[in-house]
Amino acid sequence: MTSDRALLSIAAGVGFASLWDFVLWSAPYAMIGMQLLAGLMPVGVAAGTGSMHPVVDGGDRLVTDAGIGDTERGDVIQYDAPGSPTTAHRAMFHVDAGENWYDRADPRFLGDADSCEELRNCPAPHPGWITRGDANPEYDQASGRNPPVKSEWVEGRVWVVVDDETWEITLLST
Repeated sequence: MTSDRALLSIAAGVGFASLWDFVLWSAPYAMIGMQLLAGLMPVGVAAGTGSMHPVVDGGDRLVTDAGIGDTERGDVIQYDAPGSPTTAHRAMFHVDAGENWYDRADPRFLGDADSCEELRNCPAPHPGWITRGDANPEYDQASGRNPPVKSEWVEGRVWVVVDDETWEITLLST
């Protein structure tokens, strides 16, 4: 009983309304810390570039959910497309094989293309995600970096970013 009161006092002292609020807030940090210390889960990959700035800077460590759950629009996904380095970019929208996705795309991220015929990877060669680094001027598929990202290439959704300089932890909403 004494330990419960001590924990509640600590929780209340740092601005939490209840012990439950403190536990819910601290659980992700405790889980990441335990996994890092135990070596059970590597801290994902280090971001190779600043293409996801300001969310992720080059060198930051990315922790994924290792494929638990489905990818949704807006998720930052880590994927390994054949012939490209492992990449973590935002899933913008999903396309079907043969789809002309030009009209669904945001014109700001299409480069100089005025039609599907002027876009690389349009129509879509196979089903997958159209992706983009937050700091990049074009979709990965419009620039020719990758075709649409197949679901089997997705290694997981990035849910934690660990700053490589300050070790600050940022939780991404999924």
